[in-house]
Amino acid sequence: MKAKLNLAVCLGVLVSIAMSASAENANIVIDGKFDDWASVPTIATDPADNPGAIDFISLQAANDEHFVYIRYTLAESANPQKGAGVYLSIDEDNNPSTGFNPFGLGVIGSEASWQNDFPFEQATDHFNTGNALVGAIYAASPYATETTSVEIKIPRTAKHNADGKSVFPENGKTIRIAVWTEEGANDLIGGEYTLTAP
Repeated sequence: MKAKLNLAVCLGVLVSIAMSASAENANIVIDGKFDDWASVPTIATDPADNPGAIDFISLQAANDEHFVYIRYTLAESANPQKGAGVYLSIDEDNNPSTGFNPFGLGVIGSEASWQNDFPFEQATDHFNTGNALVGAIYAASPYATETTSVEIKIPRTAKHNADGKSVFPENGKTIRIAVWTEEGANDLIGGEYTLTAP
């Protein structure tokens, strides 16, 4: 795992964000079939702008009492686990000025992140604090294969090992979610999501 970002590479990052908070309660089956996402709102879109690499075009989110579900789609088929892969970041307090700021764009201030399925803690000016997240292993499908869409579920029990604080706040609170990559010219997509009661 990379310990820090290469800032020289980050200067050419491509990014789009649709900051429309939404809430959607759903029970998604992580099986690589996406018909159960049909009624789930899209929280962000991005034009095709990272050709030949991981190129995000949409981001959806939902939750139930046990999991937060995230789906991203790509402009062209790619293996999201190849190379640096995909980072998934959660801004727990919905404040881009606190937490890690990928590419310095101010889209998200991440306190919790995953590189592919490896969870770790982030903080302001710290890509990886060295502290783990516990109860945070996620399920994804498809995985380590060429695809144009990936669905993920993360346990709502995920916590910071250092202080025991939950990654996900209670229902009714808004977080920011982003997925990003250092592959190609870099790409990031993110938006707000409000957790909703079942």
